Amino acid sequence: MTKKENQKTNLIKTFYLLLSVLLLTVFTSIVSTVAAVNGTIVIDPGHDYYDSGACAFGVKESTVNAQLAYKLATKLRDRGYAVYFTHPISYANNVGNDIPTILPPMNRKYPILESEGGANSLCGAINRINPDAAICVHHNSFDKDGPQGLEIYWRNNGNSAEVMQKSQHLANLLYNKCQNIYSHGRGVKIGNYKICLAHSPTVLFEAGFLSTKVEFDKIVDQNQQHRMAEAMAQAIAEFVGVRQQPQPQPQPQPQPQFTAIMGTSLTSPEKMARFYQNNSPIPFPSFYANHGLDLNKFCQLYYDVANSEGVRAEVAFCQAIHETGWLRYNGTVDIGQLNFGGLGATGNGVKGNSFGSVREGILAQIQHLKAYASIKNLNNACVDPRYKYVNKGSATFVEWLGIQENPKHCGWASSKGYGYELKNLIYRLLNT
Repeated sequence: MTKKENQKTNLIKTFYLLLSVLLLTVFTSIVSTVAAVNGTIVIDPGHDYYDSGACAFGVKESTVNAQLAYKLATKLRDRGYAVYFTHPISYANNVGNDIPTILPPMNRKYPILESEGGANSLCGAINRINPDAAICVHHNSFDKDGPQGLEIYWRNNGNSAEVMQKSQHLANLLYNKCQNIYSHGRGVKIGNYKICLAHSPTVLFEAGFLSTKVEFDKIVDQNQQHRMAEAMAQAIAEFVGVRQQPQPQPQPQPQPQFTAIMGTSLTSPEKMARFYQNNSPIPFPSFYANHGLDLNKFCQLYYDVANSEGVRAEVAFCQAIHETGWLRYNGTVDIGQLNFGGLGATGNGVKGNSFGSVREGILAQIQHLKAYASIKNLNNACVDPRYKYVNKGSATFVEWLGIQENPKHCGWASSKGYGYELKNLIYRLLNT
């Protein structure tokens, strides 16, 4: 190669090297901009599976609250915001389960959620996240057809002057963007709701009246919900602003609060009996007296059998409560079958398995739970006739007992939110 040819080759190499550096710089800049976190928003989808709020024309308020909240969350997330829900919404239609939550599913009538203090209250949970803004999504109702329009509330006492001023500003921005989406708005108002005691700018958003048919038709329309959610997202983005760099100190990321099926029991037979007495719609069935059991002995038996297989007693007991309707057996399975988990009752009138004693029925249910939760062998002789059909260890958490929520798409029940319903009962039991 001549000297001239060598110089030409080096020039070409230099050109391509500079071009590569330029492209890499541009690409890095684009990725950095897209990946930048613009802020953190907490959304409280008003009401839940256990406290549905208002109901009109056969539709529960909790359902439309969840639908609108989910659309808002996805639009905010697409804008680069970190978004959290206060509680899961998997029970509602047309929503996903990809938004992280900061509280376990709980009965919202339970006082801890309505108090302004405490780590597990709504305000306490929001304060842990310390978001740029929080919004509680609700829909209104009246005792007759007629009222229309959204209302937005902010709190004017019990918080710092700065937070109250920002809350009012957020309420005004939301109202200006959203007031004519469904129908003409009813204004920004002062409402001293306890959730607005959070240490971040917080508002309660009443999107419209379910009880008025003309507005109801818009509220349940998915396209109209998208319009409302888009207007809400625009207002929140205007309030929070757009940041080109992530926060120096990242916000705490809540860890998934899954509930193990196997392990040491966190309850006691006495607490289980007290939970039943305080919450069951019926007295403990006299049927079990024929088997030598009162409520205390029944709970002791559940506790002992669960621990003998390494299953948490509160999980097994609450599942039996759920499956039997507080031991009422008002479904396909009869009380005389001593089948506490609905084993073999696959629908269409199929009554399922029967067992020879209360202990055997309890053990069968617990062994079936262990089959889902563990790959370990049984500690007792197998009495579960369906044990062999379970994909062992496929549902290690209570939340995964529902097929729709299980990442392996298998589980105990096909109903949506099954595991979360059990988790709610377990939480209530442990806090009895």
